[in-house]
Amino acid sequence: MKPLTVCSLALLLTSAASAAVIKVPQDHATISLAVAAASAGDTILVKSGVYEENVTIGAGLIGLKIQGLGQVIVDARPSGSTGTGPGIEIQADNVTLQNLMIRHAKGVNPHGVRSSSPGTVLNGVRVQHADGAGIAVFGDDAFLNKCEVVDSGGGITIAGNGAEVVKALVHRDSADGITITGDDAKVTKCTVRAVEGPGITVVGANATIQTNEVRRVVDAVVLSGTGGLITKNIVDACSGTGISIGNAAAGSIAKNSVTDMRQACLLVESNATGLTIDKNDLRRTGSNYAAAVIMEGDGNTMTNTLVRQCAGDGILVSGDNNTFFKVTSSEHGEDGIQFTGAGNSADKCVFRKNQGEGAQCDGANNALTKSIAKLNRIDVAASVPFATFNLNAFTTGGNATAPEIDD
Repeated sequence: MKPLTVCSLALLLTSAASAAVIKVPQDHATISLAVAAASAGDTILVKSGVYEENVTIGAGLIGLKIQGLGQVIVDARPSGSTGTGPGIEIQADNVTLQNLMIRHAKGVNPHGVRSSSPGTVLNGVRVQHADGAGIAVFGDDAFLNKCEVVDSGGGITIAGNGAEVVKALVHRDSADGITITGDDAKVTKCTVRAVEGPGITVVGANATIQTNEVRRVVDAVVLSGTGGLITKNIVDACSGTGISIGNAAAGSIAKNSVTDMRQACLLVESNATGLTIDKNDLRRTGSNYAAAVIMEGDGNTMTNTLVRQCAGDGILVSGDNNTFFKVTSSEHGEDGIQFTGAGNSADKCVFRKNQGEGAQCDGANNALTKSIAKLNRIDVAASVPFATFNLNAFTTGGNATAPEIDD
C-alpha cells in the first residue's frame, strides 16, 4: 500500500474526527436510508433482521463501514420482488462490510457484493443464491476474511493487485471457486469444494497459495505468473488436474498433498521454467494413461517428492534440462519415469513396482545416475541410450538401444 500524503493524512484525520455512528433501524429503517444519510468515514450498525433491498454505497462515502449486529440478511430479491442487481454495490474506496449475509442477487451484475473500488474489506460476509459470482471486486488491495459463498453462479472473483483472501469457504457453486487476476495475490487457509469449475486460479506475479483445501472441483489450483509460491495445500478427488503451472519462472511448489485426480496431479506447462518442486506427495490418477506428473517446461527441479499409484506414467518428461533428485515413482500402470525431452537428469531416484519400465529414455542427452529401478516389468529401457548412465541398481533391461515394450 502506498504511504499517505500529507493531504491524504489530513483528510483521514478530519473524517475520523467527524465520523458518526448510525443505527438501523433505530435511526433509519433500512440500510439504504442509512447510507444515504451517511458521510465518509461513518459507521452503520445494523440490528438483526431481514432487509429487503439493494444497497449502493456511492463514490463519496470513502471509509464507510457497515457492520451487522447478530444475523443480518440483505435480501436483494425478496419473494415477488422485481429488484435487480447486486445485493450491495460498493463505489467508494476503503469500504468495510462486516458480519452480513447477502442473498438472491440477480439481473445486471448479479453478485452478492460487487465493488469497483480499491481497499475493499469484507469480514465475515456470507453470500447465498447469487445468480453471478458471490463476491466480485474490481480494484486493488482487497482483503477478504472468513467470507463464504454457497449455491451461487460463481465464488469469489477479484481483479486487482495486492488481493488477500483468508479463511474463505466456497462450495456448491456452478462456476469457479476463487479467481484472482493481479500481482501479489495471497490465498491462504481457504476451503473450496464441490464447484463445477476450477478451485483456485491466480493470474499474476508473486502469488502465494498456501494451506488451502480443495476437493471435488475440476482443476484444483491453477497459477499463471512468475515468482509464485504454492505450498502446504491439500487437493483431493478432482475431475481435472491437481496443480497446474503456466507462464511461470522461479516459483516454488512445496509440501503439497495431491490425491485421486482424474488427470495429472501436477502439470508444468511448456512456458514454465526455473521452478523448484520439493517434498510433494502426489498419488493416484484415475483415467487411462493419465500421468501423475507432466513436465513440459524446461529447466525445472524436482526433489524429495513421492509419486505413487497412478493409472499412466508416474513422471512424463517432454521438456528439456529438468533435474530430478531423490524422487520416488512407484506402483504405476505404466512407466516410473519416461524421458522424451533432452538434457534431463535423474539422480538418486527410486522407480519400483511399475507395470511398464522403471526408467524409459526416448530423448537425447538424458542422464540416469545412482538410481534404483527394481521390480518393474522392465527396470531400464532406452530407445535412445542415456548419455550418462552410472552407478544405477537394476535387474532387467539396461542402457542398450532397445524399443519400448508394448505396455
